Amino acid sequence: MNDLLPLVTKRMMEMYGVPSIGEWYDEQFLFPEDKDSPFVGGDKLLVMSMLSDVQEMIERSLMDEARQTLNRAKWVLSKP
Repeated sequence: MNDLLPLVTKRMMEMYGVPSIGEWYDEQFLFPEDKDSPFVGGDKLLVMSMLSDVQEMIERSLMDEARQTLNRAKWVLSKP
């Protein structure tokens, strides 16, 4: 199983721009930028924020980053 870890991590980086999509997701709620107020709005607000980020990335021609952010947003929307 450990032999597959580098391949899985590489695939995560290619698809999502992060080494672990689950850890990235958890960090969105555990470590808000404003430490004095918890993240509110849940998944819906998170995805809306991500889509705004994608618009900015497209404007700046950061297409790979935009693709990875869209993949993360789709992951959030598809989780049970």
